[in-house]
Amino acid sequence: MRQKRRLPHKSLHNAIYGSKPFNHSPGHGGSAGEMPDGGGGALDGRFGAMSNPGGGCIANGIFSPCDMAFPSTSFWGTQMADLPGFGTNWGSYAGLGLWDYERRLANTRKELYEKRYERSPPKTDPKEYVPQNPKTVPFFSSDELRDEFKKLLSNKDCGGLVSALIRETESGMRDSQRLDLGSDPLNFEDLFENIAGQGGYVLVDGLNLNGTAINATVAGGIWTGDAQAQIRTRGYFTNGPPKQVASSLYDNRRNYLASAFHETFHHLDKFGYGATDEALGRAAFKITGDTQGLPGENGTVLQWSSYFNEQLMQKCMPDQRTNKRN
Repeated sequence: MRQKRRLPHKSLHNAIYGSKPFNHSPGHGGSAGEMPDGGGGALDGRFGAMSNPGGGCIANGIFSPCDMAFPSTSFWGTQMADLPGFGTNWGSYAGLGLWDYERRLANTRKELYEKRYERSPPKTDPKEYVPQNPKTVPFFSSDELRDEFKKLLSNKDCGGLVSALIRETESGMRDSQRLDLGSDPLNFEDLFENIAGQGGYVLVDGLNLNGTAINATVAGGIWTGDAQAQIRTRGYFTNGPPKQVASSLYDNRRNYLASAFHETFHHLDKFGYGATDEALGRAAFKITGDTQGLPGENGTVLQWSSYFNEQLMQKCMPDQRTNKRN
């Protein structure tokens, strides 16, 4: 009977792998980590793709092909803990479908947001991404304000209310408080021309009343020659779609106009005692009889100011009303 030939253990190793030890790699062409076509040597000491075990990379301590170790865009991430079922919160592959859905939904929302506002996402380096500061909404010149007020007063309802407000407010003043500007009765145009020729209509940053932000207020008086209407500065952004930017600019300038219109009435008297928000609000109530938003006996300055403004805007600038009604 023919005996089978047995090879020594070392000879068997050399017949299969050659004489080189396991911890030696014969190398391959190209830079470190590349996978050249047909390059490489024996499997010992190697890692990578089965189609080309001649090269590979290490990512987070794991041997893998370079395109998996360092992807340009990887849905799965580059950490083992990114995968469902790994990391500190141990889960199972049963949650893979939900995890996949949530990741894709988040990416879709991000893309829709960027497309909606027509801007690129922030750069990777936060130092290179500087949000745009808002620009100051330009105010009106005196000539522009005069023309805008004339347009408002040319409306019969608005002009009628304004004349009635001036007469009703004056009727509640003492004679010593009433202005004498040479016209009888006193009219809105006289008030405007005196304010514009004295302290003027000006913008003020961070305007507030006892810590509460307000749109406008007054300073000085016509009788003392320093009457002024102060309007809170407003800003707008210019990095949106052109129509959106134009709309924001228009709305803010309308707010300026409404504030200047409102504050003009506060210079009705000599010393500021008779043309308060409460006096103007009560005068408006006698004319319109509107009880919606009417403050009680202990109404605050801001409540009376809001009520008076609502009555004024309802007839003169409906788009600036706070409580819009059908």
